[in-house]
Amino acid sequence: MVVPQAGPILELVDVEKSYPGVRALKAVSLRLQAGEVHALVGENGAGKSTLVKILGGIEQPDAGILRLAGATSTLASPLAARRAGIAVIHQELTLLPQMTIAENLLLGREALVGRCGIVSPSRRRRAARAMLERIGVGRDPDTTVGSLPVSEQQLVEIARALSEDAKVILMDEPTAALTEVEAAALFAKIGELKATGVAILYVSHRLDEVMRLADRITVLRDGALVAQGAAATFTVGEIITAMVGRTIADHYPRREPRRLGELLLDVEEPAAAACGGRVWLRAGEIVGVAGLIGSGRSEWANALFSGGLKGEIRLRGRVVRPKSPHHSRQLGIGLVPGDRKVQGLFSDLSVRENLTITVLDRISGALGVLHPSRLAEVARALIARLAIRCPSDRVRVGTLSGGNQQKVAMAKWLARESDVLILDEPTRGVDIGAKEEIYRLILQMARDGKAVMLVSSEVPELLSLSDRIYVMRKGQFVDAVDAGRSSQEQLIALASGE
Repeated sequence: MVVPQAGPILELVDVEKSYPGVRALKAVSLRLQAGEVHALVGENGAGKSTLVKILGGIEQPDAGILRLAGATSTLASPLAARRAGIAVIHQELTLLPQMTIAENLLLGREALVGRCGIVSPSRRRRAARAMLERIGVGRDPDTTVGSLPVSEQQLVEIARALSEDAKVILMDEPTAALTEVEAAALFAKIGELKATGVAILYVSHRLDEVMRLADRITVLRDGALVAQGAAATFTVGEIITAMVGRTIADHYPRREPRRLGELLLDVEEPAAAACGGRVWLRAGEIVGVAGLIGSGRSEWANALFSGGLKGEIRLRGRVVRPKSPHHSRQLGIGLVPGDRKVQGLFSDLSVRENLTITVLDRISGALGVLHPSRLAEVARALIARLAIRCPSDRVRVGTLSGGNQQKVAMAKWLARESDVLILDEPTRGVDIGAKEEIYRLILQMARDGKAVMLVSSEVPELLSLSDRIYVMRKGQFVDAVDAGRSSQEQLIALASGE
């Protein structure tokens, strides 16, 4: 058993940070002990990611003190943080998609697998394979990262951080794209790290994880520290109240009866032989898709939208053959992808431009001329409808909190009035308050007669929102269950094949 040192291994004292128009951190203090998991929780925009960026050397504080092992320090860059023994698993992936897994894992540490400045590809592959095996990933190290689904990219990010033998590991939403099985493997690894004296700052919106892992908890709201103490002194309800300033009764919505309409989407799918050879959705229905990482759930959803499926597709009984995402949009099918940063939004464009991008053909004037007043009218109506919190519809969408970015990604399809909406991990990396709002939005879509396909790694989310759930394993649909008569244990067993 590791006996923690007398003083904290890392300490922040009255740290402050401001951006134009936003005070992100207000005199925040925090201490990390060796062999401790310290959970940092709060809504999107509370200041958690800013604090992680400061500790990772990405941002510099405007005021306050940072101490490492009792000595006042300055982390001027990510390299300085790494040299100080701090590794970071970022919520937003920092991998280079055009490079291989091995190249990403050893980036900046090529000296470990080379001599005289020359990298040995075989040594790099061996080192990368060992890093992947440490967290149970069997991928070929020569696989290009950009070809992996987001969930597997997240595991590569985790493998890279764990391989650095750091004294402090900052984990910003590390399980956001993982299923319960993969998350359980990560939790076991966290237990091993604790036993060796590693200090872990664990940032998560999943409060069941926080209560399971944390020794101490710090709660931020609007950039300020509002609660802090031993995890055993908190209840989940108290954490939520501290986070959002109000009581939220349930984590997940209660199932509601809905009258289902006509058969909207009917896909003849060779990979669905175990489910009668079809995947289908009715108007007003929410159909879940469950599966472990690598099961093919996101890939199938993307193929349906992009025109990559081999089976026959019927929309309202009429055979259609989507040729591209643009064609699917014209047919009334929309997709909110699992990676909003890369696939779902244009981060450098404004909120207005992102909200109206799916309806430019409908709101343009003669000769395709776009009128700013019309664009503003559509954008402001969606902002009000979804309660998107932003200073103006002209600010860059990348400056919004994760929850508000996700609402923008969904709103652009509501503007299009798509009949079929595919939502891939719609609550990934958003806080409990934003989740509640997104759940209400999904239920309202169904009430309005939309057919919703919900792809999610959160089994309780699928069980509470869905009418039926398809389960995928190794690229195949292995079963379809009634959500009201199923359980977490049954879905996990079907997904894992146990």
